[in-house]
Amino acid sequence: MTLFDSYFPYRFPLMLDTNISPSLQSKGRNGSYLRINMSSTDEALVVTAELPGVEKESIDVSFDGDYLNISGERTPETIHPNGDTTTTQYEEIVTGSYSRSVQIPPTVNKDAVTATYTNGMLQLTLPLKEEVKPKQIAIT
Repeated sequence: MTLFDSYFPYRFPLMLDTNISPSLQSKGRNGSYLRINMSSTDEALVVTAELPGVEKESIDVSFDGDYLNISGERTPETIHPNGDTTTTQYEEIVTGSYSRSVQIPPTVNKDAVTATYTNGMLQLTLPLKEEVKPKQIAIT
């Protein structure tokens, strides 16, 4: 059992939308998913979300109880920044809203979360509360 495992009373894969209610699943209205990675250190939980083509201003990160919510929207202006008026022959790059809700452990200090957004990748660092961080005990 790792330090990360001890924060959750259930198996980690369940947090990644495999067995949760449809209202919390990550499927966007356009059928695509907001993909994330979640990892941990002795100091923090780190969540990385893939949001290519989404402007930083249209990303929203919030907490609702013990759920971390991430949402964003890719607009047509990000795909056609110059107001391109050509006729589209084939289009795989979709526009629309994306969202993801992930349950986080109560050991996270919600008031100290930091976020960075670079090259379409959102990284959230959720520090652990001091009382749950591993402590080394000196032997005298």
